[in-house]
Amino acid sequence: MTRIDDQKLNSLLDGELSETETADLNEALINDAESAQRLAQLSKVDTLLRGAVGQLELADNQDNTLSAQMARMPGIAQPLPPSPVNAANDNWWRLPLTASVALVVGLFTGSTLFTGGESIQEVSQLASFDGGSPVGNFLETASSGELQEIGSYAAEVRLTFIGADSNPCREFVLEGDGAASQFVACRSPDGAWETKLAAPAPVGLSDDAVGYQTASGGDEAFGLAVSAMMQSDAMDAQSESKLLEEGWKN
Repeated sequence: MTRIDDQKLNSLLDGELSETETADLNEALINDAESAQRLAQLSKVDTLLRGAVGQLELADNQDNTLSAQMARMPGIAQPLPPSPVNAANDNWWRLPLTASVALVVGLFTGSTLFTGGESIQEVSQLASFDGGSPVGNFLETASSGELQEIGSYAAEVRLTFIGADSNPCREFVLEGDGAASQFVACRSPDGAWETKLAAPAPVGLSDDAVGYQTASGGDEAFGLAVSAMMQSDAMDAQSESKLLEEGWKN
């Protein structure tokens, strides 16, 4: 099955596809639970961003389009209205997200090798970090707010939460060579940490800046994207410590 990329899903949400393309994509989503879940996530981020900039209402035709799409997604029960109607492309409020945050479920195609010598740009293209790799081990063992060194990088976990499929996820920052990036990685059942979000971050990790957090430390767009992923509140220090001690058996 050909993977449905996020650009195509965004075009569906924006009402930019023809009636034939919309019908074909809706049909494909019926049998593609992963893409349907990603569409739901993108839709949730859209809603959060609209609220952040004061866009509180959608045009009726866009409501109908989105309701029809959501109703046909596996595991999401919503009433199915009449056939979808293409909406006007008036989604300027999504630019802060698309410009600064990569929603990268399935988009990263790099290797899992990390030696500590790569550039921030190279690290941000890694699809996953094996539990035995330097970053993977950091994600396996570090407490939130604890500043560590990984090769030439400073690293800090900001928070831990439960994401899709009940998998634990961690927001973290890597800084080195005068640049920094913020990430969300989620732990798969086989113990690998799969990158889900990546974006540039302000430079300036230091011991004075760290500390346990219960909300995303990223900018507004990144924080909204993290919120859209969360299936639980951010863990408190006690819950996180218990999960670490038990080897991530949540």
